[in-house]
Amino acid sequence: MSQQLRRVATARMSASALVLFALGLTLTDTSGLVPDRMIDLLGYYTLQANVIALTVWVALAIAATRPVSAKTQRALEYARAFAVANLVLVAILYWVMIAPLGLEAGPQLATVMVISHIVTPIYASIDYLVVGPAEPLPMRGWWGFFAIPTAWLSVAIPSAFAGGWVPYDYLDPARGLRAIVGTVSLQGFLLAALAVAALRIRAWRSVPHFQLPEPESEGSAPLDLDRAVA
Repeated sequence: MSQQLRRVATARMSASALVLFALGLTLTDTSGLVPDRMIDLLGYYTLQANVIALTVWVALAIAATRPVSAKTQRALEYARAFAVANLVLVAILYWVMIAPLGLEAGPQLATVMVISHIVTPIYASIDYLVVGPAEPLPMRGWWGFFAIPTAWLSVAIPSAFAGGWVPYDYLDPARGLRAIVGTVSLQGFLLAALAVAALRIRAWRSVPHFQLPEPESEGSAPLDLDRAVA
């Protein structure tokens, strides 16, 4: 692995460790804002977005240690695009709609809020803008950006109306289904804009993160199998 690849991989593993640190702080928080049941805790989309980013960063760090196929590289690029779009989305939604919830619950939970809504979105954005191939990704993969959010909403909204735990105030049944659908629709438009940006805006990239194929040695020529058999 080259020194440049090692630096990129180290930065990604450090960001992943920071996500794990924030998760540990969340699980040990005693402010009363963190739900007791793990299934409810997993209902926070912020947590899901950060864990997805962690998984992508670890996969990329592993991929940097060995040659990977073009198909795998393309899949990892789509995963990166999904991760950064969702991290930026949760950061915007938190600071516009939810803050200062969590920031006033003591330094432990405030640290979690800062890491998950400022640090990881900013790091993911910088990493995505400067690292990787500069060629835009095909738009045909846009639907993947909505698969996990749609699955999350298809569980969170019916659960809230059935009297279950409500992860965010904008999903509170007291607002009415029409208001909830309106808010979620606006969030969907924002995610669509972020998805397009992630797929197309890549012109500033100049740092590789996959091993390049080794060049053929000088003077080498491909073997002519017909002559070799003859």
